[in-house]
Amino acid sequence: MDIGIGLILIGALIAVLAGLFMKGDKERRMNTIKLGAIILVVGIVVYGFTSGYFKLPEKPAAVAPTPEAPTVPEKPEVPEKPTACLGIEDTTVTLYAHNKYTAGTSLSNEWHRVFILGSDGNWVDLGLKKDGDSFTVSPGDVLRVIFAENSTSYYSREVIKTVPCKGTYNLEVGLAPYDSSPTVTIWLEDGSVMSSSNQQAMGADSTYTLPMKYKASAKKAAGSPYHPGKGNILCIQANQTVFQDFIVMINGEEAEAAKVPRALSAAAGKEEWCYYIPVVENTGEATWDLVVETASTEPADADDPSYYIYDVDIDLDADTLETINDVEDEDFNDLGYSGYIASGTIYVS
Repeated sequence: MDIGIGLILIGALIAVLAGLFMKGDKERRMNTIKLGAIILVVGIVVYGFTSGYFKLPEKPAAVAPTPEAPTVPEKPEVPEKPTACLGIEDTTVTLYAHNKYTAGTSLSNEWHRVFILGSDGNWVDLGLKKDGDSFTVSPGDVLRVIFAENSTSYYSREVIKTVPCKGTYNLEVGLAPYDSSPTVTIWLEDGSVMSSSNQQAMGADSTYTLPMKYKASAKKAAGSPYHPGKGNILCIQANQTVFQDFIVMINGEEAEAAKVPRALSAAAGKEEWCYYIPVVENTGEATWDLVVETASTEPADADDPSYYIYDVDIDLDADTLETINDVEDEDFNDLGYSGYIASGTIYVS
């Protein structure tokens, strides 16, 4: 028998018997009836659970959260052609150059070399265009222009530009004219300015430091101001049996040695020492120390060394069309002003 039913029967029986046979002691009878009732209730509860009539709330089963779908980045939109370019298929480009130091000075007699970047990444030569000439390309084309290529008066300048979204485009730059006579000054060790009548006395096996400076003329340039190369070249030519070494010191550091330009003619019994020096323009100046080391023979008046300054310019290699930034081209032809831009004598005794 189910334990719940048993408790129900016992509780009911106790309550009934107490009511029938315990009439003499009222209080005892009531307590017995209460006990029977309690057993009855307990029996009912027990029976309810064992029979399944009463059910405890089941703990909900753990449900794994549904993962959110990963966010897919939106495909970037291809930018549309700017409204300003819609309907514009051709751009007329006109090239202009002017003297960078004199506003309004046009250079109508100069010629400019033009290239356009091809689809294969190589430059396509469009030839020479005279200053003020126009030609047609498309918006977005990349142009490479060598302004004043092969000029006899102005330093060349390389410019690379993207054609804007316009029907017409004026590409204009300033150019620097050659300075063929920058001022060069040399000082003796005692601080006085060197001249033919004020020479630096030198002995054998000795070292001397001579400050030097060169200054550009007004509104002119000694060397191309636009070059990305190493600068102009200063060369010293001297008797190799009398002088052992020449060193250029700029700001306390030895300047970079340079090759001897082909334009500097070799002389019997003499040697050349060459170094890069800065470009100067429009009254600008550059200074350095020239360290002179003599050999075992004491210098005489006839042993005065000579100096030469060659100017750097921009040009094109005729074979590769690569840009040259040097004092001479791939065939050793002088660039910039014809020959050196300055020369003189280092007076010693």
